[in-house]
Amino acid sequence: MQVKENIKESDRCNCGRSPTGECIGCYFLTGAEFETRLADYLAEQQDKNQAVGT
Repeated sequence: MQVKENIKESDRCNCGRSPTGECIGCYFLTGAEFETRLADYLAEQQDKNQAVGT
């Protein structure tokens, strides 16, 4: 997932699920799919943050 700094109004997340604030299609996922994808995204972000801090 990529995070844009300047999100256009039309690109904003309306469902409230997107961890980035940008619509990335989370609205069509089932609850279980969303939880899995969110966990993957958060793990990826944690890995990136640890790599930067090293």
